[in-house]
Amino acid sequence: MQAIVVQLPSTLQESGQSILKALTEGGNFSWNDNNEISDKGVLHIGSDITKLLSAFVHGSIKFYYLNSSQVFLAALRRQGISFLEPFTKTENIHSYAKSKKGQQR
Repeated sequence: MQAIVVQLPSTLQESGQSILKALTEGGNFSWNDNNEISDKGVLHIGSDITKLLSAFVHGSIKFYYLNSSQVFLAALRRQGISFLEPFTKTENIHSYAKSKKGQQR
């Protein structure tokens, strides 16, 4: 667990540690040596706990494009971890992207 958390910026490590601890407490969520997540006994090949956790704690829109992001969110919900989901609907993603594109000009 620590090997994953240390990859986060120091200001986010405590949050990352808390999230991983809560996810594993239920016994249904884990990851293997390749960092692929397993939820309810189903291995999600190609997923990466390090990338998922990092994007999630950063609040990055990239999170929703990562392999198994919805599995990660479902596991969080099961453990009672509340969070905002501003980008879960496609139209929200596109409007966010458009607003960022307009700001760059």
